[in-house]
Amino acid sequence: MCAIKVKEGKIKMDSPLGLSKELRQSGYALSCCTYPKSDIVCELQDEDEVYVKQWGSTFEGGGVEWGGVFLDED
Repeated sequence: MCAIKVKEGKIKMDSPLGLSKELRQSGYALSCCTYPKSDIVCELQDEDEVYVKQWGSTFEGGGVEWGGVFLDED
């Protein structure tokens, strides 16, 4: 589990590229790039739940067709 919600304590998060500013301000963090600065209490989060909170449930269904060429295609 990489996604966590920090309930108590202080952390330092380096390069949280996969987490919006709003979620970080709400206490969410990515444990893969987070260091505790004190004792912490955290709640494990389902990555899918955090993904939906950040991108919305329709993110995978929408978008624009890329139109590029994949090198592994015949």
